[in-house]
Amino acid sequence: MHTYRKTTRRTWRLGALGMTVAASLATTACQSGDGKAGEDASPSKPTASATRTGGSGNTGGETGGTSGGDGGGTEEGTCTGTNTHVTLEFALPAHKDDAKLLLTVTNTSDKPCNLYGYPAVRFGQAQSVPPPYEDSKPQAVVVLDPGKEGYAGVLANQGKEDATTEKTLTVAFQGKNIGSDTGEATSVKLPTTEGIVVDDTIHVTYWQDMSENAVSPLFHP
Repeated sequence: MHTYRKTTRRTWRLGALGMTVAASLATTACQSGDGKAGEDASPSKPTASATRTGGSGNTGGETGGTSGGDGGGTEEGTCTGTNTHVTLEFALPAHKDDAKLLLTVTNTSDKPCNLYGYPAVRFGQAQSVPPPYEDSKPQAVVVLDPGKEGYAGVLANQGKEDATTEKTLTVAFQGKNIGSDTGEATSVKLPTTEGIVVDDTIHVTYWQDMSENAVSPLFHP
């Protein structure tokens, strides 16, 4: 049985942070030419599948959720800051690469919920939502059964000189329509008290049902 820490939730509007499909795609296109995240040996990038079974991740995550076969998810509801618990950890040992991060969301309710789109992450007082890696978009909505986990990868920086160190993080969830606001943002504890180095190349992956699928795109930005 999971034991969950009480988290502080804040309400903030995704629209106010520039959460629109056009803006995200434009930012992604502009930054697609940036350098690689590192030279570490990396797993091969998996191909999204419409039917995936949950499995343990390469960072020790528990069994993930299942993907809705028709791409529309279930009708039981949306995953939000009130029915989930979110954690953040390094995808690799911090001494090796502290730019690659893994978000894990656990359904703490007694009903399935849908993980739509990608997480709206906000380090510090950032005024915009990091764009997603479009190639990481799964073919179906990730559905979390009670107690199951979903995942998203975060590439915080690519070594730019104007990077900043941030010590707070909030994560908000999207509704069925990309850019819609679920009304809740959850404060997430960082994996280090020293903070996370962030620059303007920050990207996230779409929600995944296996941690391998969330981590792999971070090696092939």
